[in-house]
Amino acid sequence: MLIDLLTIRRIMMERMTIFNVKKNLSKGVITIGILVGIFGLILLSRALYTGFDTHVIDGDWNTVVIIGQGIFFILLGFQQLKYRDFFIEWDENKISYLLNGDKQIKYIDISNIKAIEINSNKIIILVTEIQNKIETNKEIELNFKQVDSDIMKRIRDKFKELKSNISLG
Repeated sequence: MLIDLLTIRRIMMERMTIFNVKKNLSKGVITIGILVGIFGLILLSRALYTGFDTHVIDGDWNTVVIIGQGIFFILLGFQQLKYRDFFIEWDENKISYLLNGDKQIKYIDISNIKAIEINSNKIIILVTEIQNKIETNKEIELNFKQVDSDIMKRIRDKFKELKSNISLG
């Protein structure tokens, strides 16, 4: 019985990854960066051993550039791996999300949503919160910059469905 309830809950919960990141490609970029960096360090150590030529055109400065390229590729790969963690998730009671710029997962109780405004890459949600028996309206802005158009269409469709459910209820 417990397994059936968990299966039903997973079916009702929908999770969308915001950015389509290829994990293996990012790891490959990191690996190439490490190899290029090691190659640059070998060339730099050889240049230092034989006497570093400080001429800009024919000198050994290219070893520093190669090391910089390795560092750039490593940082690029890790940045891409960071983007795979961003998501938005719905279930019957709440919306959970972690977007670029958020430090932790945030939650919106669907029963507190009063209005939804859907723009091309932005969703604005008007939420009513009750604190100390005082009702306040809060506007939550979800920015989906640089999100793939197919993913953005699915997000807009989901919020349109939620908006129609709110207006009916």
